[in-house]
Amino acid sequence: MLIPITHEGKRLWADISIGCEKYIYMNTVEDLSHYILTNARVEAVLTDEDVLPSITRSVAMLTNEGASLEDAVSRVATCYRILPAYVEEILAPA
Repeated sequence: MLIPITHEGKRLWADISIGCEKYIYMNTVEDLSHYILTNARVEAVLTDEDVLPSITRSVAMLTNEGASLEDAVSRVATCYRILPAYVEEILAPA
């Protein structure tokens, strides 16, 4: 999962992974269950230069192939494990 962070006035992206355990107390998940966070790890710290070109290129490719902008943003967000709002922010003109 990519999370934007600010360090010394510069945006960086933390690639984190989160582990959890799921406990189910009834027959189905909908009945009663909960998750317990077991660990969180920073896998990498990336710059805008590492992240933005791939994201903008992926959105452009999908829209060129006929996907709506909304669908392209959603698909890219899922692929890069980033919130759609961050993809929209990246695509917004400076």
